[in-house]
Amino acid sequence: MSFVGGPFKYDVFISYCWGQKAVDSAFETNNFTRDWVKELVDSLVQQLRMACKTVPGSDDFTFFFDHRSERNSGADLDEELEEAVRSSAYMIVLMSPYYCESRWCNREVELFDAKIRDDGRPKEHFIIRQISRTEHRPPISSWPAPLLGKSGEPRKSGMPFYDPVTKTPLTTANEKQLVGLDLLKEAVEKLTSFRATVAATSAAPPKVTGKNHFVYLQRHADIQIWNSTKQALDTFVIVNPDEMDEAPKPGLISTFKERRMVGLADCHGLAIVRKSGDDPIRSMASAGSQDLEALESLEGIRLPWVLIDHVIDQPPDLPPQLNIPRVKVEGSEWPKKVVDALMTDVD
Repeated sequence: MSFVGGPFKYDVFISYCWGQKAVDSAFETNNFTRDWVKELVDSLVQQLRMACKTVPGSDDFTFFFDHRSERNSGADLDEELEEAVRSSAYMIVLMSPYYCESRWCNREVELFDAKIRDDGRPKEHFIIRQISRTEHRPPISSWPAPLLGKSGEPRKSGMPFYDPVTKTPLTTANEKQLVGLDLLKEAVEKLTSFRATVAATSAAPPKVTGKNHFVYLQRHADIQIWNSTKQALDTFVIVNPDEMDEAPKPGLISTFKERRMVGLADCHGLAIVRKSGDDPIRSMASAGSQDLEALESLEGIRLPWVLIDHVIDQPPDLPPQLNIPRVKVEGSEWPKKVVDALMTDVD
């Protein structure tokens, strides 16, 4: 069993490209990129196994790393690779210009993206590192679409594994070790957090919606409270957006609103979060109400909404005409109550 547990056979699927497509046996025998990646993976796996073993009662860290070239297995992925992609909790993408050109790598990303969407998992289950400078300049060079953010630019990745001058993979041990620790830290944090989520999900009652409903979670000034609320709701519904939108910059407010409306139109309800009595709850609720009214006016879509309230003993000071259901964040059943409140008008 994997470290994260549940239905996952592998904790991590490591996706990379050898380099230019193999054309002869010499290339397969002596390949810089493959050997460089293998050295990196060997070190990373050893450290991840040690880190995972420090968690009481955990199983061993498991991973999938394929050594074959595209030439050896045909033009498309075989069943073993497809199954490994679908049964992995995370995908570590080692990005390079060759990666963008690889049919295998693009297919691996597409399969994993489809799987996490089905599961309702966020894009953070992709862990991205550039092993050589890789620009996104379509149509000349394009990152796989699932690895792009809402703006159409590549998603955020950690410290790169390439030299800032040559733009090629680091070769000195000290440099690789420093950047490797950054990757190790991210992987350990995500695996440990997701392991707890998987355990909580396994112990929870059956999902009430089959994860076929989407809820739009309105942004909050405190990203930590937004993330923790999203993680709790993820057990029952698919939360939109994948990550909290940044506050709009002056001059881009209309664009920000348009993007928010598009995201809301794809959902079955709106959720607003109150962290403390100091939150400007009237303006937060007013903004949400305006969004719902605009959506109904423009698209003919009428959505329910709910207030997720972390303030247990102090009801919000809201006009009664807003008529927003309130769910207190207490006990373990509150995410289900949120779903019940929102699903009243959509089933």
